[in-house]
Amino acid sequence: MVRTKSPVSWVAVTSAVVAPPPAVMVVSAIGAAVLNRGLGAVFRDRTFIFLAFLNFVLLLVASQNATTLPIAMTADGNGPAVYGWMIVLNGVLLLGGQLFVPKMIAGRPDAHVLALAAALAGVGFGLNAFADGAWFYALTVVIWTLGEMVHFPATSTTVASPAPVLMRGRYQAVLSLFISAAWAVGPVTGGFVQGGLGTAVLWLGCGGLCALVVVGQLAAGPSRQRRIEELRLAEAEAPEVPVATGS
Repeated sequence: MVRTKSPVSWVAVTSAVVAPPPAVMVVSAIGAAVLNRGLGAVFRDRTFIFLAFLNFVLLLVASQNATTLPIAMTADGNGPAVYGWMIVLNGVLLLGGQLFVPKMIAGRPDAHVLALAAALAGVGFGLNAFADGAWFYALTVVIWTLGEMVHFPATSTTVASPAPVLMRGRYQAVLSLFISAAWAVGPVTGGFVQGGLGTAVLWLGCGGLCALVVVGQLAAGPSRQRRIEELRLAEAEAPEVPVATGS
């Protein structure tokens, strides 16, 4: 009698022989500890959440440039073309600022840079309370655009620095959630204030909110910097360990 080998057994044996080993990534012990943490760990990070909240408040103000600002300009007798030129001015300044702003703020304390951005935004939007003609509005656009040019690159760096390397994607995701919330809430809130209390109150309120952000950034800066230095030191001294990342 001739014995035949089972095809199923042959496939199983072949698979066992040729199956590739699990992929392994070498990370620090700190990285291995945070690798499987979820978004809950990010929300429990009070230092980061406070930073995200300050960013949320500032973007409540920034969102007015596309909603209540054209309404206010129209009420002052400026046609749609004038607002269009303001947006063109904003875009040109942002484009040009990319050439030199990152170099200017590199190496400077993040709290000071973010406070400067909030101060420029507060002055720019606050002056809208006194603006009427196109040239005055153009001046305010230049001022708050300078704040915009400083704010966004500094925020990206500040969010990444205090986060463990393997969790930076999660931190950026939560920051994006705060940004989306600000752009959802800001136009609605601004519309209610403008319609119920008047345009002047809206712009002065924007200036006041930015002043609070300035104070918050300066107050939180030292603790945030200590957190960054402690994390860098701990990751530098932590031993490296292999971690399986999948088959």
